[in-house]
Amino acid sequence: MTATPDEADAGPPTRPDAARQAAGVVISVGSLVIDERGRVATRAGRPLRLLPRQFALLAYLMKHANQIVSRRAIARDVWGDETAMWTNVITVNINGLRKEIERDGLPVLLHTVRGRGYLLGELPG
Repeated sequence: MTATPDEADAGPPTRPDAARQAAGVVISVGSLVIDERGRVATRAGRPLRLLPRQFALLAYLMKHANQIVSRRAIARDVWGDETAMWTNVITVNINGLRKEIERDGLPVLLHTVRGRGYLLGELPG
């Protein structure tokens, strides 16, 4: 069976989810999925209710999954103000994220690394 000219030029089929993830629109870490364009986040298929700043913080942490991110980096890159690291605003937003993403029976994904910052993903070692 030969391909029609249109089929031959089409190239290999792509999965829509893979294409969206490659474009940076959808990011997943374990059962946690975020769609930046649609402003939707889910954990194990359940929608998360996040405030706008919590959504931005989650997106940032997911883009740096499995890396320790300092409070200074979060303050600079999410709040646009390094002085925010000295207030409890980051802690309050991290705690709000934990309440939404950490559910009974699901693995813990958001970790505090004492003296270093936060890690979204699996703890090393």
